[in-house]
Amino acid sequence: KRNDFDVLFIFKQWRRRRELREAIDAVGGGHAGGPIAARVASGGDFEETTDQRALRATIASAHRERDYTLAAKLYVELTASLPDATLPADIQLDVANELARSARNADAARAYGRFLERFRTHRAADDARLMLATIFMRRLGDRAAAAATLAGFGKRELDRDRAAMLAALRSECGGTPA
Repeated sequence: KRNDFDVLFIFKQWRRRRELREAIDAVGGGHAGGPIAARVASGGDFEETTDQRALRATIASAHRERDYTLAAKLYVELTASLPDATLPADIQLDVANELARSARNADAARAYGRFLERFRTHRAADDARLMLATIFMRRLGDRAAAAATLAGFGKRELDRDRAAMLAALRSECGGTPA
């Protein structure tokens, strides 16, 4: 019977890990230094510069240290050179929240928009959609963008607080309340 200390078992596990690393490298999901954050690339021809990778790593480090102000500042810098840049879901959402908190409304709207494009089924997508509509309507005065954002809810049922917020925003936009 095989166990964890059997030479043949160890060799088999080593071979499995090697095959997995090769498969990840073949699709561009990793590099020799270890795994990197997954990114969606339209067209498949996506290559980040060393500076952009360094910015992503610094943003992740700032997020781990809960320095959301620095993470948001670096994200804006990253999007200046890479407009479609998206971070992992939780980091992207925290950066968008920080941009909204600091009244950088246009940057916050772009960050929430990128979050919703990439993470449509995330557990916080409804909250992000409400926040984006609020920014469009109340801070940027863009009724059309707010209405388009609210249309993403369709006829879906929400809890009482979210439904009340949705109804208020729809009435501000001039649409029918939920």
